[in-house]
Amino acid sequence: MAKEKLNVKISVAGRLYPMTISPDAEELIRNSAKRIDETIKKYQQNYEVKDKTDGLAMSALEFCVANESKDISRSSKLDQNIKALEELDQLVKQNL
Repeated sequence: MAKEKLNVKISVAGRLYPMTISPDAEELIRNSAKRIDETIKKYQQNYEVKDKTDGLAMSALEFCVANESKDISRSSKLDQNIKALEELDQLVKQNL
């Protein structure tokens, strides 16, 4: 049985975007759109960004920088975990 889809209109930067989404994704998408609008508003208020397109661009940059930072952090932690496991593996092999 095919999963049910919702036809919704999501507002971002004052424009409506029609989307077909799964019901499970609706809250995430609506919250994400709200967060984008809040970030645009922050840039308009704090940095004299008047054009919503500029606010949207700055919001996109902010979200991408945060995402890249998380990816770098995860990669670093993964590298540390791999190194720790390799050291543990060596200790096990030495004591067998």
